[in-house]
Amino acid sequence: KKQVKKPMLKVSRLSGYDFVCIFLSSILLSFGVGYLYSVYTTGKLPYLDAFHAVLILVTYVLLARKKVEAWLFSICANLIYVFVCLQTTLGELFLKYMLYIILSCYGYYKWRNEYLTIENQSEIAPK
Repeated sequence: KKQVKKPMLKVSRLSGYDFVCIFLSSILLSFGVGYLYSVYTTGKLPYLDAFHAVLILVTYVLLARKKVEAWLFSICANLIYVFVCLQTTLGELFLKYMLYIILSCYGYYKWRNEYLTIENQSEIAPK
């Protein structure tokens, strides 16, 4: 059998409309998940925990699709969890999530630059 090489997925961006829709959908889904957390767990901040969980799932999907905005969702999710750590007895996780924020900022910087490079090359390339 001849193996067909699939083209590598390039870093790309969401449209503004898609970004807003995904973010608002995440908020709405977080209310449902937060309700379940409040009923079935003993966490102190179930809705923030739910929002964090939903944003992390969104992050994973966007990372798999190589969308630059995935890193923004990751930064937002980890900032929320830093707040949760400071408000609860999860202080030992604070540094871990601060590291995640730094790594997410780095990932955003790298992917954004890669996206801009791809865009500049496509503008220069003859059509």
